[in-house]
Amino acid sequence: MALVFFSLFSLLGISGAFLNWQSWICAVFIIISFYFSWNKINKVLLFFISGLFLITAWYFREELGIDILGLLITLLFFPFIFFIKPYYLEYKNAKDFEVFYLDHKQLRCLTTQENSEYKDYALNPRNYLKKYSFQQIKAVQFHKRHLIIAIDQILIRPKELTKTDFELIYSYIQHHFPHLLKKEETITENLKNENQFYLHKFLIFSPVILLALIIYFFGDNGKNLLVSYSCIGLMVICPFIIYKILNERN
Repeated sequence: MALVFFSLFSLLGISGAFLNWQSWICAVFIIISFYFSWNKINKVLLFFISGLFLITAWYFREELGIDILGLLITLLFFPFIFFIKPYYLEYKNAKDFEVFYLDHKQLRCLTTQENSEYKDYALNPRNYLKKYSFQQIKAVQFHKRHLIIAIDQILIRPKELTKTDFELIYSYIQHHFPHLLKKEETITENLKNENQFYLHKFLIFSPVILLALIIYFFGDNGKNLLVSYSCIGLMVICPFIIYKILNERN
């Protein structure tokens, strides 16, 4: 995924040559000079020189036919071309790695637990190979093509498992740890905790949604400053109040 993104960004930088070739040549000259001088010149001096190039380009933009916006776009996207080769080599030389392992001592599997992890998982799944002690495993449930494992008070859902993997894992657990398959109430309890966690997150941030609608409909889309500022203030305060109330209840 990183290789795809870097390639697309590089194409954006290269496309500047067809929009305004003077701007593109100027930007590429700055980038290449910066690249080859990085380890040879003091970094502060290098940034200072690059800044002088930009000021000069802006000052003589009409004489040289330079489009400043095109120059900045090329400066922003063209450098991604230097990341393509290392990421391509990493992709080309990628090695297989186990996605699931279980014995009487530990469990290792690919899983994402936090909301913020989902967007990073596609870029580098190997970083999400988690390890758990076998003593942490409270129950295991096979539901259609999903494997759910209760780890202490949470649920994890191992990723990248095929139908054959599910059959092998089920057979292995049934043979060696059959007691883990008979604890449906544990799965249900952890699922209840999980749903409560997401419900609390929704309740905490719900004032932001409601107050945004109030600003739009009753604050004349932000033009009524009294209503708008009051709602913005409440957007900051209400989540903390709700969080404190939910914490005390728990």
